[in-house]
Amino acid sequence: MNKFSEKEIQMLKACNVSDILLQRVNLNECYLAAIENVFMEEITGKAADSLRRCYKAIRDVEMSRGTSEFEKLIQL
Repeated sequence: MNKFSEKEIQMLKACNVSDILLQRVNLNECYLAAIENVFMEEITGKAADSLRRCYKAIRDVEMSRGTSEFEKLIQL
């Protein structure tokens, strides 16, 4: 079973996170790598906006991953 939901995988791939990172790096490191990539590559759009919302929710402990509320943050 994958540690990311299908929507998370779609979002992270749209933010140019490689399959290797998705398989081998812990969740926080993967989100941080995605945030860094979005910033450095000036990626914009729905996936980047969703990533920012998700990362903020994780960082601020606003909601838990895997919940329907968290999944609603991802709009692709």
